[in-house]
Amino acid sequence: MSLPLDVVVGIDQARMCGFAVLDADGNRVDSGTWTLATAKDPRAVGARYDALIGNVSTLVRWCERRQMIVRAIAYEDVGAQAMRSLVNMRQLNGYIAAVEISAHRCSVRTVPVATPTVKKTAGRGGATKEFMVWAADERWGIEVRGHDEADALWTAEAARLKLIKEGAAWLKAT
Repeated sequence: MSLPLDVVVGIDQARMCGFAVLDADGNRVDSGTWTLATAKDPRAVGARYDALIGNVSTLVRWCERRQMIVRAIAYEDVGAQAMRSLVNMRQLNGYIAAVEISAHRCSVRTVPVATPTVKKTAGRGGATKEFMVWAADERWGIEVRGHDEADALWTAEAARLKLIKEGAAWLKAT
């Protein structure tokens, strides 16, 4: 592995937030989840957004300390799924804004990835949460700890592939 290492970060934004770091070849560098709030800890919505901004910014700094260059932060753009309720839509838009703010503060571009694209990247357009976890286990050879982490991995991979199509010079097709 040559340094510095170019990476793409994937975020699955929600109360239980998945994150993933993939290198330019699609290899997993790190992934996991952050708990922004639980049912027993219904923090103010603004506190969740603040926690997400802090976590994403910390992840970018973690990458930089390890000689990685974060080239993009991808998030799942849920689109029509957010329309189930006004509250849900507002919260999802708040999480997206938190990711956008983090990226701006870190001078990193964002790449929104539509939910169907994330699922197709995993292998099925209508993939269930269970399938997404299974496919991530198979693709990266790890035991993914849940659907939030799996979604973040597939979001990062979908963004990486999108950037390859756009001709990002630091990426190559695998």
